Amino acid sequence: MAPASDGTNAAAGCRAEDRGEAHCGAVIVVPGESGTVIGPDAVLIVDDGGHGPVTPTRMQGRARVIGGLRELMAAGTTPTLASINGSHGITLARDGRVVGVITVQVGGGMLSTIWVVSNPEKLRHWNAG
Repeated sequence: MAPASDGTNAAAGCRAEDRGEAHCGAVIVVPGESGTVIGPDAVLIVDDGGHGPVTPTRMQGRARVIGGLRELMAAGTTPTLASINGSHGITLARDGRVVGVITVQVGGGMLSTIWVVSNPEKLRHWNAG
């Protein structure tokens, strides 16, 4: 996706100079300083079916959430805006295959809960066809 006029990538929330760095898509739609839209008590819940890099699969606090998201954003991961269960979300793809989907809950104008499904069994329909 082409960068917007302000230098961000609409799908990833990345400044042009940040693209390619692991933190770029990990903070979801942060056009400036990392973590500014993630609430201080935010919770990250990862359903990886035991197949993922993030341990533990539930963590709380801005720094821990950002760290967990960074782990999920391996090199070559492409975030894309998508409709997930009827809500706005982000898919994470590598080598043309969806490897994760992200949905969020907003509270107080900041991200309060971030759900990531990276369980291959639950992603089969994203990669069918």
